[in-house]
Amino acid sequence: MVLANMLYLSQATKAIWLHGLTRGQADCSKISEDLLKDGDQALEKTMQMKRLGHVAVCVEDVAKAAEFYQNLGMKLVWQDADWAYLKAGNDGLALMSPEYDQAGPHFGFVFSDRTEIDTAYEKLKADGVKVGKIHDHRDGTASFYGRDPFGNWFEYLYEPDDLFGEKQ
Repeated sequence: MVLANMLYLSQATKAIWLHGLTRGQADCSKISEDLLKDGDQALEKTMQMKRLGHVAVCVEDVAKAAEFYQNLGMKLVWQDADWAYLKAGNDGLALMSPEYDQAGPHFGFVFSDRTEIDTAYEKLKADGVKVGKIHDHRDGTASFYGRDPFGNWFEYLYEPDDLFGEKQ
């Protein structure tokens, strides 16, 4: 939830929070109120994400990488020539070849209600966050990509509870 909530923080508050975090002080309650007088409504509304669902990384050889991670105990869920998806419990790992053109390295937040994706999309756009179009995928999921203020890619993903044949 911390990352989701940070999307609503002002730049000043993010810098203060991250400064405290890098100094081992995740508790920002010690920050004086006068530092936050920029009208910041940090926790005005939080999106109801289910969890941080996956990390996507680039690999030179999808098949070899998929085999490697299966040998570590992950379950192969889907594999194409340029993309594979593996799971360890509820956590996912997407392996993308350099030729994969749908997304780059990113982390994905999972939502269990499709309407939350639409709501989050509109909220982020209204807040000036750079987001791409919402895509409905062939497996019943829907998602969109965005960038945080530091250039990192993230994905908001609707994933039905029974997508992989098991309740999550």
